Amino acid sequence: MDHTPPLAASFSFGPFLLQPAQRRLLKDGQAVALGARAFDLLCELVARPGELLGKDELLTAVWRGVVVEEANLHVQVSQLRKVIGSDAVATVPGQGYRFTGTVHAAQVRAAPTRRLSVIVLPFVEPHAPPDQAYFADALTDDITTQLSRIKGSFVIGAPTAFTYGRSVTDFTAVTGELGVRYALQGRIHRDGDGIEVNARLSDARTGAVIWSDSLVLPLGRVGQVRRELVARLAKALDLQLAHAEAAHCAHASPSSIEAVDLVMQARNVGGWNWSREHYERAWRLYDQALELEPDNAEALARRACLLSNFANAWPGPRIDEQVAQAQADALQALRMSSLDPVAHLALSQVRQQQYRLEDAAAHADAALELDPNSVMVLQWRAELHRYGAESSLGFGLLKRAMALSPHDPHRWIFFARMGWLNIHLGQHEEALPWLERSAALHAHWTTSMAQAVVHARRGDLDQARRHLPAMATPEAQVHRRWSRVSRHPRFFTESREYVFGPLLRCGGLSGPAAIEAWEARQLRGGQPH
Repeated sequence: MDHTPPLAASFSFGPFLLQPAQRRLLKDGQAVALGARAFDLLCELVARPGELLGKDELLTAVWRGVVVEEANLHVQVSQLRKVIGSDAVATVPGQGYRFTGTVHAAQVRAAPTRRLSVIVLPFVEPHAPPDQAYFADALTDDITTQLSRIKGSFVIGAPTAFTYGRSVTDFTAVTGELGVRYALQGRIHRDGDGIEVNARLSDARTGAVIWSDSLVLPLGRVGQVRRELVARLAKALDLQLAHAEAAHCAHASPSSIEAVDLVMQARNVGGWNWSREHYERAWRLYDQALELEPDNAEALARRACLLSNFANAWPGPRIDEQVAQAQADALQALRMSSLDPVAHLALSQVRQQQYRLEDAAAHADAALELDPNSVMVLQWRAELHRYGAESSLGFGLLKRAMALSPHDPHRWIFFARMGWLNIHLGQHEEALPWLERSAALHAHWTTSMAQAVVHARRGDLDQARRHLPAMATPEAQVHRRWSRVSRHPRFFTESREYVFGPLLRCGGLSGPAAIEAWEARQLRGGQPH
Protein backbone atom coordinates (compact mmCIF):
# COMPACT_ATOMS: atom_id res chain seq x y z
CA MET A 1 0.00 0.00 0.00
CA ASP A 2 1.25 3.48 -0.88
CA HIS A 3 1.56 5.66 2.23
CA THR A 4 3.01 8.66 0.37
CA PRO A 5 1.42 11.89 1.63
CA PRO A 6 -0.89 13.59 -0.84
CA LEU A 7 0.47 16.28 -3.14
CA ALA A 8 -0.62 19.88 -2.78
CA ALA A 9 -0.18 22.29 -5.70
CA SER A 10 1.20 25.80 -5.45
CA PHE A 11 1.75 28.42 -8.12
CA SER A 12 4.35 31.18 -8.30
CA PHE A 13 4.24 34.26 -10.50
CA GLY A 14 6.45 37.30 -10.09
CA PRO A 15 6.87 37.99 -6.36
CA PHE A 16 3.72 36.00 -5.51
CA LEU A 17 3.17 32.46 -4.27
CA LEU A 18 -0.39 31.13 -4.45
CA GLN A 19 -1.30 28.13 -2.27
CA PRO A 20 -4.92 27.22 -3.09
CA ALA A 21 -5.24 24.39 -0.57
CA GLN A 22 -4.11 26.67 2.25
CA ARG A 23 -6.11 29.60 0.82
CA ARG A 24 -3.06 31.77 1.12
CA LEU A 25 -1.41 34.31 -1.17
CA LEU A 26 2.11 35.41 -0.28
CA LYS A 27 4.10 38.30 -1.71
CA ASP A 28 7.83 38.12 -1.03
CA GLY A 29 7.03 35.68 1.75
CA GLN A 30 4.44 37.88 3.47
CA ALA A 31 0.72 37.08 3.59
CA VAL A 32 -1.49 39.24 1.37
CA ALA A 33 -5.10 40.01 2.28
CA LEU A 34 -7.54 39.03 -0.47
CA GLY A 35 -11.30 38.53 -0.37
CA ALA A 36 -12.71 35.01 -0.70
CA ARG A 37 -14.27 35.56 -4.14
CA ALA A 38 -11.20 37.34 -5.50
CA PHE A 39 -9.05 34.48 -4.17
CA ASP A 40 -11.20 31.87 -5.93
CA LEU A 41 -11.07 33.92 -9.13
CA LEU A 42 -7.27 34.12 -8.92
CA CYS A 43 -7.05 30.34 -8.48
CA GLU A 44 -9.12 29.79 -11.63
CA LEU A 45 -7.04 32.21 -13.70
CA VAL A 46 -3.62 31.11 -12.46
CA ALA A 47 -4.39 27.42 -12.95
CA ARG A 48 -4.80 28.07 -16.68
CA PRO A 49 -2.43 30.93 -17.55
CA GLY A 50 -2.76 32.41 -21.01
CA GLU A 51 -6.15 30.78 -21.62
CA LEU A 52 -9.28 32.78 -22.26
CA LEU A 53 -11.79 31.99 -19.50
CA GLY A 54 -15.34 32.97 -20.35
CA LYS A 55 -17.43 35.09 -18.03
CA ASP A 56 -20.07 32.39 -17.55
CA GLU A 57 -17.39 29.82 -16.77
CA LEU A 58 -15.85 32.07 -14.12
CA LEU A 59 -19.20 32.97 -12.59
CA THR A 60 -20.04 29.28 -12.26
CA ALA A 61 -16.65 28.36 -10.79
CA VAL A 62 -16.33 31.24 -8.34
CA TRP A 63 -19.90 31.59 -7.08
CA ARG A 64 -20.70 27.82 -7.19
CA GLY A 65 -24.43 27.68 -7.79
CA VAL A 66 -25.25 31.17 -6.56
CA VAL A 67 -26.90 33.31 -9.23
CA VAL A 68 -25.18 36.71 -9.40
CA GLU A 69 -24.95 39.57 -11.86
CA GLU A 70 -21.99 39.88 -14.20
CA ALA A 71 -21.10 43.12 -12.43
CA ASN A 72 -19.96 41.03 -9.44
CA LEU A 73 -17.28 39.49 -11.63
CA HIS A 74 -16.09 42.93 -12.74
CA VAL A 75 -15.81 44.02 -9.09
CA GLN A 76 -13.68 40.99 -8.14
CA VAL A 77 -11.41 41.41 -11.17
CA SER A 78 -10.88 45.04 -10.16
CA GLN A 79 -10.03 44.00 -6.58
CA LEU A 80 -7.62 41.38 -7.87
CA ARG A 81 -5.80 43.84 -10.11
CA LYS A 82 -5.25 46.19 -7.19
CA VAL A 83 -3.42 43.42 -5.36
CA ILE A 84 -1.39 41.65 -8.08
CA GLY A 85 -1.05 44.42 -10.67
CA SER A 86 -3.29 45.98 -13.28
CA ASP A 87 -1.57 44.16 -16.15
CA ALA A 88 -1.81 40.67 -14.65
CA VAL A 89 -5.39 40.06 -15.79
CA ALA A 90 -6.31 41.02 -19.35
CA THR A 91 -9.90 41.69 -20.42
CA VAL A 92 -11.09 40.19 -23.69
CA PRO A 93 -14.09 42.46 -24.48
CA GLY A 94 -17.38 40.66 -24.56
CA GLN A 95 -15.82 37.27 -23.78
CA GLY A 96 -13.88 36.99 -20.53
CA TYR A 97 -10.46 37.26 -18.94
CA ARG A 98 -6.96 35.89 -19.35
CA PHE A 99 -4.07 35.66 -16.87
CA THR A 100 -1.03 37.19 -18.58
CA GLY A 101 1.78 36.41 -16.13
CA THR A 102 4.28 33.56 -16.29
CA VAL A 103 3.20 30.87 -13.84
CA HIS A 104 5.33 28.10 -12.36
CA ALA A 105 3.42 25.22 -10.79
CA ALA A 106 4.98 23.14 -8.04
CA GLN A 107 3.97 19.94 -6.33
CA VAL A 108 4.79 19.96 -2.62
CA ARG A 109 4.52 16.85 -0.52
CA ALA A 110 2.59 17.30 2.67
CA ALA A 111 4.74 17.13 5.78
CA PRO A 112 4.75 13.83 7.71
CA THR A 113 2.27 13.82 10.57
CA ARG A 114 3.66 13.72 14.11
CA ARG A 115 1.81 11.70 16.73
CA LEU A 116 0.85 14.40 19.23
CA SER A 117 0.92 17.51 17.09
CA VAL A 118 -1.45 20.47 17.21
CA ILE A 119 -2.09 23.81 15.58
CA VAL A 120 -4.24 26.37 17.38
CA LEU A 121 -5.91 28.26 14.56
CA PRO A 122 -6.65 31.92 15.28
CA PHE A 123 -9.67 32.26 17.55
CA VAL A 124 -12.28 34.60 16.13
CA GLU A 125 -14.61 37.09 17.75
CA PRO A 126 -17.14 37.75 14.95
CA HIS A 127 -18.94 40.67 16.57
CA ALA A 128 -15.89 42.55 17.79
CA PRO A 129 -14.74 45.69 15.96
CA PRO A 130 -11.33 45.43 14.23
CA ASP A 131 -9.53 47.33 16.99
CA GLN A 132 -10.64 44.67 19.51
CA ALA A 133 -9.13 41.72 17.62
CA TYR A 134 -6.23 41.70 20.07
CA PHE A 135 -8.43 39.89 22.60
CA ALA A 136 -8.88 36.83 20.39
CA ASP A 137 -5.23 36.96 19.29
CA ALA A 138 -3.99 36.98 22.88
CA LEU A 139 -6.24 34.04 23.76
CA THR A 140 -4.90 32.12 20.73
CA ASP A 141 -1.34 32.76 21.86
CA ASP A 142 -2.14 31.77 25.46
CA ILE A 143 -3.65 28.46 24.44
CA THR A 144 -0.75 27.73 22.09
CA THR A 145 1.72 28.36 24.91
CA GLN A 146 -0.16 26.18 27.37
CA LEU A 147 -0.58 23.28 24.94
CA SER A 148 3.13 23.34 24.17
CA ARG A 149 3.77 22.29 27.78
CA ILE A 150 2.13 18.91 27.27
CA LYS A 151 4.82 16.27 27.41
CA GLY A 152 5.83 14.98 24.00
CA SER A 153 3.77 17.57 22.14
CA PHE A 154 4.65 19.40 18.94
CA VAL A 155 2.67 22.64 18.77
CA ILE A 156 2.88 24.98 15.80
CA GLY A 157 3.92 28.50 16.84
CA ALA A 158 1.22 31.15 16.97
CA PRO A 159 3.00 33.45 14.48
CA THR A 160 2.68 30.77 11.79
CA ALA A 161 -0.95 30.07 12.74
CA PHE A 162 -1.81 33.74 12.26
CA THR A 163 -0.54 33.69 8.67
CA TYR A 164 -3.54 31.53 7.71
CA GLY A 165 -5.94 34.34 8.58
CA ARG A 166 -8.88 34.45 10.93
CA SER A 167 -11.26 32.31 8.91
CA VAL A 168 -9.89 28.89 7.95
CA THR A 169 -12.51 26.92 6.04
CA ASP A 170 -10.35 23.89 5.23
CA PHE A 171 -8.21 23.11 8.25
CA THR A 172 -7.21 19.73 6.75
CA ALA A 173 -5.14 21.54 4.11
CA VAL A 174 -3.36 23.51 6.83
CA THR A 175 -2.66 20.48 8.99
CA GLY A 176 -1.52 18.48 5.96
CA GLU A 177 0.99 21.14 4.97
CA LEU A 178 2.40 21.45 8.49
CA GLY A 179 2.27 17.76 9.36
CA VAL A 180 0.09 18.04 12.46
CA ARG A 181 -2.66 15.70 13.57
CA TYR A 182 -5.04 17.98 15.45
CA ALA A 183 -6.49 21.43 14.88
CA LEU A 184 -8.06 23.51 17.64
CA GLN A 185 -10.52 26.22 16.60
CA GLY A 186 -12.59 28.59 18.69
CA ARG A 187 -15.10 31.44 18.66
CA ILE A 188 -15.53 34.12 21.29
CA HIS A 189 -18.48 36.22 22.34
CA ARG A 190 -18.15 39.02 24.89
CA ASP A 191 -20.73 41.28 26.45
CA GLY A 192 -20.77 43.55 29.45
CA ASP A 193 -21.19 40.70 31.93
CA GLY A 194 -19.02 37.90 30.70
CA ILE A 195 -17.29 35.93 27.99
CA GLU A 196 -18.33 32.77 26.15
CA VAL A 197 -15.73 30.65 24.37
CA ASN A 198 -16.69 27.78 22.08
CA ALA A 199 -13.82 25.48 21.12
CA ARG A 200 -13.47 22.27 19.19
CA LEU A 201 -10.60 19.88 18.56
CA SER A 202 -10.65 18.09 15.22
CA ASP A 203 -8.76 15.11 13.86
CA ALA A 204 -6.94 16.18 10.70
CA ARG A 205 -6.98 12.70 9.22
CA THR A 206 -10.76 12.28 9.30
CA GLY A 207 -12.03 15.82 9.78
CA ALA A 208 -14.09 14.56 12.71
CA VAL A 209 -14.61 16.69 15.81
CA ILE A 210 -13.19 14.64 18.67
CA TRP A 211 -13.82 17.15 21.45
CA SER A 212 -15.78 20.34 21.85
CA ASP A 213 -16.80 22.47 24.76
CA SER A 214 -18.34 25.80 25.64
CA LEU A 215 -17.15 27.94 28.51
CA VAL A 216 -19.18 30.79 29.95
CA LEU A 217 -17.24 32.83 32.46
CA PRO A 218 -17.83 36.14 34.20
CA LEU A 219 -15.59 38.89 32.89
CA GLY A 220 -13.83 39.08 36.22
CA ARG A 221 -12.41 35.60 35.56
CA VAL A 222 -11.23 36.30 32.03
CA GLY A 223 -7.69 35.38 32.98
CA GLN A 224 -8.85 31.82 33.68
CA VAL A 225 -10.22 31.09 30.20
CA ARG A 226 -6.95 29.71 28.88
CA ARG A 227 -6.34 27.57 31.97
CA GLU A 228 -9.76 25.97 31.82
CA LEU A 229 -9.51 25.33 28.09
CA VAL A 230 -6.11 23.71 28.43
CA ALA A 231 -7.18 21.62 31.39
CA ARG A 232 -10.19 20.27 29.47
CA LEU A 233 -8.09 19.62 26.38
CA ALA A 234 -5.56 17.70 28.45
CA LYS A 235 -8.36 15.57 29.89
CA ALA A 236 -9.86 14.95 26.44
CA LEU A 237 -6.50 13.79 25.06
CA ASP A 238 -5.73 11.77 28.19
CA LEU A 239 -2.51 13.67 28.75
CA GLN A 240 -0.98 15.56 31.62
CA LEU A 241 0.49 19.01 31.44
CA ALA A 242 4.23 19.05 31.94
CA HIS A 243 3.93 21.98 34.28
CA ALA A 244 0.78 23.03 36.07
CA GLU A 245 -0.46 26.59 36.04
CA ALA A 246 -0.24 28.52 39.26
CA ALA A 247 -3.24 28.45 41.60
CA HIS A 248 -6.49 29.86 40.23
CA CYS A 249 -6.76 33.60 40.40
CA ALA A 250 -8.90 35.13 43.08
CA HIS A 251 -11.93 37.14 42.04
CA ALA A 252 -10.59 40.04 39.98
CA SER A 253 -11.34 43.65 40.71
CA PRO A 254 -12.47 46.05 37.96
CA SER A 255 -8.98 47.54 37.81
CA SER A 256 -7.38 44.14 37.27
CA ILE A 257 -9.88 43.35 34.49
CA GLU A 258 -8.66 46.50 32.76
CA ALA A 259 -5.06 45.50 33.46
CA VAL A 260 -5.61 42.11 31.79
CA ASP A 261 -7.02 43.90 28.76
CA LEU A 262 -4.03 46.25 28.58
CA VAL A 263 -1.59 43.31 28.80
CA MET A 264 -3.34 41.58 25.90
CA GLN A 265 -3.17 44.78 23.86
CA ALA A 266 0.55 45.10 24.62
CA ARG A 267 1.19 41.53 23.56
CA ASN A 268 -0.65 42.12 20.31
CA VAL A 269 1.33 45.30 19.57
CA GLY A 270 4.77 44.02 20.50
CA GLY A 271 4.45 40.31 19.87
CA TRP A 272 4.09 40.17 16.08
CA ASN A 273 5.97 43.30 15.13
CA TRP A 274 9.64 44.14 14.87
CA SER A 275 10.04 47.87 15.08
CA ARG A 276 11.10 50.35 17.73
CA GLU A 277 7.77 52.17 17.42
CA HIS A 278 5.75 49.03 18.23
CA TYR A 279 8.03 48.09 21.13
CA GLU A 280 7.70 51.54 22.67
CA ARG A 281 3.93 51.44 22.33
CA ALA A 282 3.79 48.01 23.99
CA TRP A 283 6.06 49.33 26.73
CA ARG A 284 3.59 52.14 27.50
CA LEU A 285 0.70 49.66 27.65
CA TYR A 286 2.56 47.43 30.14
CA ASP A 287 3.31 50.53 32.24
CA GLN A 288 -0.41 51.40 32.28
CA ALA A 289 -1.35 47.85 33.29
CA LEU A 290 1.13 47.89 36.18
CA GLU A 291 -0.10 51.27 37.37
CA LEU A 292 -3.52 49.67 37.79
CA GLU A 293 -2.25 46.38 39.21
CA PRO A 294 1.39 46.55 40.40
CA ASP A 295 1.49 42.83 41.24
CA ASN A 296 0.24 41.56 37.88
CA ALA A 297 2.79 38.77 37.35
CA GLU A 298 2.14 38.42 33.62
CA ALA A 299 2.58 42.15 33.02
CA LEU A 300 5.82 42.15 35.02
CA ALA A 301 7.26 39.16 33.18
CA ARG A 302 6.30 40.45 29.75
CA ARG A 303 7.50 43.99 30.41
CA ALA A 304 10.81 42.52 31.59
CA CYS A 305 11.09 40.51 28.39
CA LEU A 306 10.24 43.53 26.26
CA LEU A 307 12.75 45.77 28.06
CA SER A 308 15.55 43.22 27.78
CA ASN A 309 14.75 42.70 24.09
CA PHE A 310 14.73 46.46 23.60
CA ALA A 311 18.12 46.84 25.24
CA ASN A 312 19.48 44.12 22.96
CA ALA A 313 17.96 45.38 19.71
CA TRP A 314 18.10 49.16 20.24
CA PRO A 315 20.81 49.88 22.83
CA GLY A 316 21.61 53.46 23.71
CA PRO A 317 22.39 55.82 26.59
CA ARG A 318 19.42 54.50 28.63
CA ILE A 319 20.56 50.88 28.43
CA ASP A 320 21.59 50.63 32.11
CA GLU A 321 18.21 51.95 33.23
CA GLN A 322 16.34 49.54 30.95
CA VAL A 323 18.36 46.51 32.00
CA ALA A 324 17.92 47.39 35.68
CA GLN A 325 14.15 47.72 35.28
CA ALA A 326 13.97 44.44 33.33
CA GLN A 327 15.91 42.70 36.10
CA ALA A 328 13.62 44.07 38.82
CA ASP A 329 10.49 43.06 36.89
CA ALA A 330 11.76 39.57 36.10
CA LEU A 331 12.86 38.87 39.67
CA GLN A 332 9.53 40.06 41.06
CA ALA A 333 7.62 37.93 38.53
CA LEU A 334 9.71 34.89 39.49
CA ARG A 335 9.05 35.50 43.19
CA MET A 336 5.35 35.36 42.36
CA SER A 337 5.64 32.35 40.04
CA SER A 338 8.91 30.46 39.73
CA LEU A 339 7.43 28.47 36.82
CA ASP A 340 6.99 31.43 34.48
CA PRO A 341 9.05 30.75 31.31
CA VAL A 342 8.70 34.35 30.08
CA ALA A 343 10.23 35.68 33.30
CA HIS A 344 13.11 33.18 33.03
CA LEU A 345 13.66 34.26 29.41
CA ALA A 346 13.72 37.92 30.43
CA LEU A 347 16.20 37.27 33.23
CA SER A 348 18.36 35.27 30.81
CA GLN A 349 18.50 38.25 28.47
CA VAL A 350 19.29 40.56 31.39
CA ARG A 351 22.18 38.32 32.50
CA GLN A 352 23.57 38.34 28.95
CA GLN A 353 23.48 42.14 28.99
CA GLN A 354 25.42 41.92 32.27
CA TYR A 355 27.94 39.52 30.64
CA ARG A 356 26.92 36.72 33.00
CA LEU A 357 26.66 34.08 30.27
CA GLU A 358 26.49 31.05 32.56
CA ASP A 359 23.55 32.53 34.45
CA ALA A 360 21.95 33.56 31.16
CA ALA A 361 22.23 30.00 29.88
CA ALA A 362 20.80 28.56 33.11
CA HIS A 363 17.68 30.74 32.92
CA ALA A 364 17.24 30.05 29.20
CA ASP A 365 17.44 26.31 29.94
CA ALA A 366 14.86 26.75 32.71
CA ALA A 367 12.54 28.55 30.29
CA LEU A 368 12.93 25.70 27.77
CA GLU A 369 12.24 23.10 30.45
CA LEU A 370 9.01 24.91 31.29
CA ASP A 371 8.02 25.61 27.68
CA PRO A 372 9.97 23.32 25.32
CA ASN A 373 8.10 24.60 22.26
CA SER A 374 8.77 28.30 22.77
CA VAL A 375 10.10 29.61 19.47
CA MET A 376 11.39 32.75 21.18
CA VAL A 377 13.37 30.82 23.79
CA LEU A 378 14.77 28.34 21.27
CA GLN A 379 16.28 31.04 19.07
CA TRP A 380 17.56 32.98 22.08
CA ARG A 381 19.28 29.88 23.46
CA ALA A 382 20.95 29.39 20.08
CA GLU A 383 22.21 32.97 20.23
CA LEU A 384 23.67 32.36 23.68
CA HIS A 385 25.59 29.39 22.30
CA ARG A 386 27.18 31.75 19.76
CA TYR A 387 28.09 34.29 22.46
CA GLY A 388 29.63 31.47 24.49
CA ALA A 389 31.79 30.29 21.56
CA GLU A 390 29.84 27.04 21.16
CA SER A 391 27.97 27.86 17.96
CA SER A 392 27.68 24.25 16.80
CA LEU A 393 25.16 23.63 19.60
CA GLY A 394 22.79 26.28 18.24
CA PHE A 395 21.80 24.67 14.94
CA GLY A 396 19.41 22.09 16.37
CA LEU A 397 17.61 24.73 18.44
CA LEU A 398 17.06 27.01 15.45
CA LYS A 399 15.92 24.13 13.27
CA ARG A 400 13.34 23.18 15.88
CA ALA A 401 12.16 26.79 16.05
CA MET A 402 11.74 26.82 12.28
CA ALA A 403 9.85 23.52 12.36
CA LEU A 404 7.51 24.81 15.05
CA SER A 405 6.79 28.07 13.21
CA PRO A 406 7.63 27.58 9.51
CA HIS A 407 5.66 30.65 8.37
CA ASP A 408 6.73 32.91 11.22
CA PRO A 409 6.60 36.58 10.14
CA HIS A 410 9.97 37.01 11.84
CA ARG A 411 11.62 33.95 10.35
CA TRP A 412 14.21 36.25 8.77
CA ILE A 413 15.72 36.32 12.28
CA PHE A 414 15.99 32.50 12.30
CA PHE A 415 17.78 32.57 8.94
CA ALA A 416 20.12 35.40 9.96
CA ARG A 417 21.08 33.61 13.16
CA MET A 418 21.77 30.40 11.22
CA GLY A 419 24.11 32.47 9.08
CA TRP A 420 25.92 33.97 12.06
CA LEU A 421 26.34 30.55 13.70
CA ASN A 422 28.05 29.31 10.56
CA ILE A 423 30.26 32.41 10.34
CA HIS A 424 31.53 31.93 13.91
CA LEU A 425 32.49 28.38 12.99
CA GLY A 426 34.39 29.60 9.94
CA GLN A 427 31.76 28.04 7.64
CA HIS A 428 31.19 31.10 5.47
CA GLU A 429 29.99 29.20 2.40
CA GLU A 430 27.30 27.48 4.47
CA ALA A 431 26.28 30.84 5.92
CA LEU A 432 25.53 32.55 2.61
CA PRO A 433 22.27 30.76 1.62
CA TRP A 434 20.79 31.46 5.05
CA LEU A 435 21.73 35.12 4.86
CA GLU A 436 20.27 35.47 1.38
CA ARG A 437 16.98 33.95 2.58
CA SER A 438 16.96 36.38 5.50
CA ALA A 439 17.71 39.41 3.33
CA ALA A 440 14.94 38.45 0.89
CA LEU A 441 12.42 38.75 3.72
CA HIS A 442 13.79 41.74 5.64
CA ALA A 443 16.67 44.10 4.91
CA HIS A 444 18.21 44.37 8.38
CA TRP A 445 21.64 45.91 8.74
CA THR A 446 23.04 42.97 10.72
CA THR A 447 22.22 40.65 7.82
CA SER A 448 23.92 43.04 5.39
CA MET A 449 26.97 43.08 7.65
CA ALA A 450 27.06 39.28 7.68
CA GLN A 451 26.79 39.19 3.89
CA ALA A 452 29.70 41.63 3.61
CA VAL A 453 31.74 39.36 5.90
CA VAL A 454 30.98 36.26 3.82
CA HIS A 455 31.74 37.87 0.44
CA ALA A 456 34.96 39.40 1.74
CA ARG A 457 36.03 36.04 3.16
CA ARG A 458 35.41 34.54 -0.31
CA GLY A 459 37.58 37.23 -1.87
CA ASP A 460 34.73 39.01 -3.67
CA LEU A 461 35.46 42.46 -2.26
CA ASP A 462 33.29 44.37 -4.74
CA GLN A 463 30.25 42.32 -3.76
CA ALA A 464 31.13 42.73 -0.08
CA ARG A 465 31.29 46.51 -0.41
CA ARG A 466 27.76 46.64 -1.83
CA HIS A 467 26.52 45.64 1.63
CA LEU A 468 28.53 48.22 3.58
CA PRO A 469 26.13 51.21 3.30
CA ALA A 470 23.65 49.43 5.58
CA MET A 471 26.31 49.40 8.30
CA ALA A 472 26.54 53.20 8.15
CA THR A 473 22.89 53.91 8.99
CA PRO A 474 22.21 55.80 12.25
CA GLU A 475 20.56 52.72 13.81
CA ALA A 476 23.57 50.55 13.00
CA GLN A 477 26.03 53.14 14.30
CA VAL A 478 24.20 53.52 17.62
CA HIS A 479 23.95 49.75 18.02
CA ARG A 480 27.64 49.21 17.36
CA ARG A 481 28.56 51.90 19.90
CA TRP A 482 26.33 50.63 22.72
CA SER A 483 25.60 46.93 22.19
CA ARG A 484 26.65 44.39 24.78
CA VAL A 485 27.52 41.02 23.31
CA SER A 486 30.11 38.84 25.04
CA ARG A 487 33.43 38.93 26.88
CA HIS A 488 34.23 35.28 26.24
CA PRO A 489 37.89 35.02 25.12
CA ARG A 490 37.09 32.48 22.37
CA PHE A 491 34.26 34.70 21.12
CA PHE A 492 36.80 37.50 20.75
CA THR A 493 39.13 35.15 18.86
CA GLU A 494 36.34 33.96 16.53
CA SER A 495 35.20 37.51 15.94
CA ARG A 496 38.71 38.70 15.04
CA GLU A 497 39.33 35.87 12.56
CA TYR A 498 35.91 35.25 11.03
CA VAL A 499 34.16 38.65 11.27
CA PHE A 500 36.52 41.59 11.74
CA GLY A 501 39.26 40.24 9.50
CA PRO A 502 37.00 40.06 6.42
CA LEU A 503 35.50 43.46 7.27
CA LEU A 504 38.96 45.01 7.35
CA ARG A 505 39.70 43.61 3.89
CA CYS A 506 36.57 45.11 2.32
CA GLY A 507 36.74 48.45 4.14
CA GLY A 508 33.97 47.77 6.63
CA LEU A 509 36.32 48.73 9.47
CA SER A 510 38.75 51.62 9.47
CA GLY A 511 41.66 49.60 10.83
CA PRO A 512 42.87 47.29 13.64
CA ALA A 513 42.23 50.05 16.17
CA ALA A 514 38.50 49.70 15.52
CA ILE A 515 38.67 46.05 16.61
CA GLU A 516 40.56 46.94 19.76
CA ALA A 517 38.06 49.69 20.54
CA TRP A 518 35.13 47.25 20.17
CA GLU A 519 36.74 44.72 22.50
CA ALA A 520 37.51 47.49 25.01
CA ARG A 521 33.86 48.58 24.96
CA GLN A 522 32.76 45.02 25.74
CA LEU A 523 35.21 44.80 28.63
CA ARG A 524 33.96 48.03 30.19
CA GLY A 525 30.28 47.15 29.72
CA GLY A 526 29.53 48.35 26.20
CA GLN A 527 29.84 52.02 27.13
CA PRO A 528 31.47 54.18 24.44
CA HIS A 529 34.17 56.71 25.29
